[in-house]
Amino acid sequence: MTTLQEIGRRAVATKVRSERAAAEYKDARELAEAALAKAHTKEGIEKIAVRVPGVGKVATVTVKDGAVEVNVDDDALLATVEEHQPDEVEDVADAQALTDPEVVAWLREHRPDLVTRRVRPVWRTALVKEAEKNGGRIVVEATGEEVEVAKVVHHDPTGAFQINFVPDGRYLVEQAEAAS
Repeated sequence: MTTLQEIGRRAVATKVRSERAAAEYKDARELAEAALAKAHTKEGIEKIAVRVPGVGKVATVTVKDGAVEVNVDDDALLATVEEHQPDEVEDVADAQALTDPEVVAWLREHRPDLVTRRVRPVWRTALVKEAEKNGGRIVVEATGEEVEVAKVVHHDPTGAFQINFVPDGRYLVEQAEAAS
């Protein structure tokens, strides 16, 4: 029968090992992220196979792309859509007002200071995606004109990565660690 002291010692020892492993993993991950960011930026490396001596391939490490940031100039986007696709612009009440069309119409007539205009959300999402692909520019369908409505910033990869184990990869790593 296991005593309460033995159970307590096991919990404490496991906690210490867990904290040590977490710290080791944090250090290993930081080292890997720095090296992978450099390799991705300088050599275009996106994925590596990880092999353990005597075992073979146990996992792949895939570098995540750097974040893409799209800073939309909402005034330019609204002006462009208002001029060329006015049906895709809507009047909306500020957050404190209801969005019922009758209320918005009433507000537009009686309290225009509470009404703002915006590009319909679905149309805005499509245009932001287009701007991301085209360096901040969208093409006005009616005229073919390109209009800059956003600044697109591609951040360098941070080296953040994802590990995908092969079948039994975790087991193989444990076996190799136990053998060394």
